[in-house]
Formats: sequence, structure tokens, C-alpha cells
Amino acid sequence: MGHPSRQQRRGLRPLGALLRGNRVVGTWGAATDLFRIAQPLEDLVAPNADPVLDLNLHGAASDLKEFLLRPQTGSRSVAKELFRRVSALRSRSLSHAVPDPLDVESVPIFAILPSDRGHMSRPYFHHVLRGLRT
Repeated sequence: MGHPSRQQRRGLRPLGALLRGNRVVGTWGAATDLFRIAQPLEDLVAPNADPVLDLNLHGAASDLKEFLLRPQTGSRSVAKELFRRVSALRSRSLSHAVPDPLDVESVPIFAILPSDRGHMSRPYFHHVLRGLRT
């Protein structure tokens, strides 16, 4: 059975709600934009050792910095890749970063996250990384 073709790989693209944002679903322009920013499912599980250089990195807790800067495996790798897309979108928004951290409920891997939301509907660190638990 070989590897899927480029067209087959691009057939299924998970998309976080924050990436969808204010785009009007059902219009051709929105569909094209969403397809461009979404990532093929196979790419989410492909190893990527590149760091995520989010604009809030300077004020992040040490465990969160380590997560974003070092290679990850398993569910952490998938969460990091989803976060990479949201972080890239955030870097293009013009609002200022919010320095106030956001406390996450339960027993998350990262107890304190930046509360920055950019032009998104909710804080993107929490939205993407809240599912990672110890």
C-alpha cells in the first residue's frame, strides 16, 4: 500500500475553532482561506523538532517554554503542532500581548498559561493546550 499522494493527504484537515475565527463559513473565499491555514492530518503526527517562537514566549513559565522549544512526542507533539498554527495566526494580529497569566483548572501539564487572545475569541494558549494532562 505505499504512502498517500499529496492530494489524498490534503483531503482531511483538522482545524481548531480559533483558526476558523470570524470567517464566514459557506463562502468560497472563507473555504479557500480555511483550507490554506489547516494542516493535513498526517502532518500533525510527523515529527517536527522546530521550536514554536510565540510572541508570549519571553514571559512564559519554564515548563511551557521547554514544551514550545524542544521536540515532543505523542499527544504533546500533536498539541504543539496545533498550537504552532494558532501561534502563527496570532503573530499576524495587531493587538498587544496580554502579560496576565491564565490559571488552568484541573491537573494540566502547564498550570499557568499566558492569557493573550489577540483577535481571537478566547485565550489561545489555554484553548489549544488545555487537553494536555499529567
